[in-house]
Amino acid sequence: MVKRDLLLLLFLFLCVSAFAFVYYFLKERKKEKLIRLFGTVGAVVSCGVFLYLAVFARSAHEVGTELIPFWSYKASVSQYYALDVFLQIVENVGIFVPIGFLLPFLFGKKSSAKTVIPTAFLLSLFAEVSQLVFSLGVCETDDLINNTLGAVVGYGLYS
Repeated sequence: MVKRDLLLLLFLFLCVSAFAFVYYFLKERKKEKLIRLFGTVGAVVSCGVFLYLAVFARSAHEVGTELIPFWSYKASVSQYYALDVFLQIVENVGIFVPIGFLLPFLFGKKSSAKTVIPTAFLLSLFAEVSQLVFSLGVCETDDLINNTLGAVVGYGLYS
């Protein structure tokens, strides 16, 4: 489990780095249409990858709900499986960094934190409710919090 988590974190880091590099490379050359196309395609792909990982790639081996906010933060420092929980927090934040960075391209000039962050929250909520309804994982408030935090970080990198 830990090896898979570390590979996913490495992949997320490389994706964010590549998105940021291409964005700033194109921005420096004033290629506005390419930036818009790159961002739109990236946002759609990022949202698709998230939905695949959060809903469609799940099996029914771990099903339930965890509605106590911030339980994972406490568990990440006090439980015997603290590393697994910590990596899960980092993954949930990390997977939404590209989404927060790229969603502004979908909204164009109307893009702001007031549009990007609620959209990211709703995308995360959709995934969590889908996990609950279709019994495909654990529906957690911490996932909503962490995903939204990742979108805030991504939007901060964008702006």
